[in-house]
Amino acid sequence: MGVAALPIIAWAHNRWVTVLPARPPRRRAALVALVALVAATAVWASTFLVTKQSLDAMAPAAFLTWRFGAAAVVLFLVSHRQVMALDTVERRRATLLGVLLGGGFLLQTTGLQTASAGLSGFLTGASVVLVPVVARLGFAEQEPGLGGSRWSWRASGWVCLPVGLRAGSRWGRA
Repeated sequence: MGVAALPIIAWAHNRWVTVLPARPPRRRAALVALVALVAATAVWASTFLVTKQSLDAMAPAAFLTWRFGAAAVVLFLVSHRQVMALDTVERRRATLLGVLLGGGFLLQTTGLQTASAGLSGFLTGASVVLVPVVARLGFAEQEPGLGGSRWSWRASGWVCLPVGLRAGSRWGRA
């Protein structure tokens, strides 16, 4: 056993823990993962263009009704047992989350009528970085790892910089 494969013993959370080093991924597996990630990103990004073009033919609410209505039917057909097994509290929570998510999609899709697909995609992607900050401010939660919220604040600042520059150049002159 080489030195790199030795376990690491450290003091964490008021106790001693043993951490086994992760085996470095094989080159082929790493390449497949990278290609899959890039492909998923390309498909996700293309949906903004498709959505923007679809809005020329129908209203945002109608577009989303068809898009998520079809997805809901397929999802129910595939996992109807799990849906039926939900208790009343879980169904209420799922309904509330669905309404909030639907409202977010409706706002985003309506915004696509005036914003470019690129800007909408950027703002959506940037919002992912803001989740830990919102969790910290709104729910007093701190994400695990990353040394507290210091990294989240830095990342959020860097993400907000181009958004602010874009807003200042276009909307600031209105």
